[in-house]
Amino acid sequence: MFQRDYIMRMIAQAAEAAGTILGLRRRQEQEQALRFIDDWLERHLRLRLDLVDRLSADDLAQLHTTAGVPDAGAIIAVARLLREAAAVADAGGDEELAYRRRLKALGLNLRVSAEKPDDAALDPDEEAEALLAELAAWELPPSLTLGLAHWCERRGRYAEAENWLYEWLESEGADRKTAVAFYKRLLKLPDERLAGGGLPREEAEAGLAALDAEESGTDKEG
Repeated sequence: MFQRDYIMRMIAQAAEAAGTILGLRRRQEQEQALRFIDDWLERHLRLRLDLVDRLSADDLAQLHTTAGVPDAGAIIAVARLLREAAAVADAGGDEELAYRRRLKALGLNLRVSAEKPDDAALDPDEEAEALLAELAAWELPPSLTLGLAHWCERRGRYAEAENWLYEWLESEGADRKTAVAFYKRLLKLPDERLAGGGLPREEAEAGLAALDAEESGTDKEG
């Protein structure tokens, strides 16, 4: 109970902070917004924005993981403030920095999607959806496209999961065994769940068959 109360409180404080930052941005007080973000991170999480910018999403998640259990409240809070910091960077014309911050925020939200508490002030799934919309014009790295495939699969959005998986498969070093395992998991599900997720059984079977055919062709060439 104590842990849940802590997580809910941290998320609520981050949501309140985001509202304050939004107000500063709307008044074109971008420097004040950055100072507020930096001060909030230091006061609540003993972080500074420049450190958050330097660390990867993996590093940040690991920093807030104890005995293999992620601190969902802290991770969701960092992700939300990173999203606000990205908007500040956009306002200052630094699109590359805004892009990097949004990628990191997206990665953090995906990591705690399965850990989110009910009725929290910030929902990592909703945050991820918003970040995807903000990143729509940008190419996403393979590490995120695979994470998005898993995320969509967990949420029952199987057609979207397949799209992200095939985008990941185009990257160097992608392992087709991951895609084969994806289809095999789906084919264990009832027809109605597959259809509800936008990927009817026959399409999942066709996807698996196409991968098998590619693998056979590769073996023959070898």
